[in-house]
Amino acid sequence: MNPLNNLSENARKVPAWIRICLMVPVLGLAGWWIATGTGVYYAVASYQAGLFDGEHYLVLSILLTILVPLIPAAVTVQILARVYARRDQQGSEE
Repeated sequence: MNPLNNLSENARKVPAWIRICLMVPVLGLAGWWIATGTGVYYAVASYQAGLFDGEHYLVLSILLTILVPLIPAAVTVQILARVYARRDQQGSEE
């Protein structure tokens, strides 16, 4: 089985409202950084500007700005998936 399928199946064990409560603020924060040119967006754009003679790739900067805060949220969902899987196993044993 594909490892990404395993991650996706695990994430489905966490209720949708919890996943949404994790993802919406993360995407909002990334949007704020992009709109104001601060935070991770600033760091990525500055790093690219140093590498490419003062230029940066807008799409790459935006994608990395979104990806960086999504990683901890995705890890949190996977941890919660294990908790919910254990809880479901204990409930079915009783």
